[in-house]
Amino acid sequence: MQMEPSHLRLCHAPRGGDGRAYERFFAFLTGINDPHVHLRPEEVVRAVIEEQNLFFVEKSDGTVIGTTGFYRHGAFPNLWAEIGSTLIHPLYRGFGLQHEWLASQVFDPVIAVVDLDATASSANIAQCGFKRLATAPKKLMEAKPQYDWSVVGANQQLLYQLEQEGVAAALSFVAQRGAEQRLLNKRTGVHLSLHVEFAYLTQPGVLKELQLEAIRVLNLPDKGFSTGMPKEMKR
Repeated sequence: MQMEPSHLRLCHAPRGGDGRAYERFFAFLTGINDPHVHLRPEEVVRAVIEEQNLFFVEKSDGTVIGTTGFYRHGAFPNLWAEIGSTLIHPLYRGFGLQHEWLASQVFDPVIAVVDLDATASSANIAQCGFKRLATAPKKLMEAKPQYDWSVVGANQQLLYQLEQEGVAAALSFVAQRGAEQRLLNKRTGVHLSLHVEFAYLTQPGVLKELQLEAIRVLNLPDKGFSTGMPKEMKR
């Protein structure tokens, strides 16, 4: 693959019974073969696709150059979203794509589990407003009881959680930039354009609502916050 000056699109992986979204996802992950991006069971990924919680970054010809997903654990009111399956083609790294899709699809609370030696992933997560946790919160362990959380305490894997300030910053970021993004790779000086194809960004007055919500979240006294964004605003 060669990087060409082009428009990129951030979109939901298309759901449906033909299975092509999963096949494209699987082909991309196995084609890059990053040791820090672990394949999840096929039925789990397919379920996330149907929930519209798996995302592609595509070139104008439909070639997938990035993926990420939100994997939900637990049930309301103890519902967590884990960011995972995050992989960007090496030619398109350095443009802040991970920040773009996280800012555009804020869930709460959001966690990330990162391999100890995945230093680039840890740096990206920290820049997105995540804070490292020394141990897993009790409510998270209850929401995902099948996971061996002792690996976090033993520093075999690192656990991060998106903080209140990070959520507010993400909402404000989208409010200021909307659906059309201009991306810069500071190392190479190359620019790319990104169109965020999420329906909520087309709603009248949404950018003002996002900015007001960012202010509200930032000023919440309780760190166990919950955004007041309706579900349709997160799609």
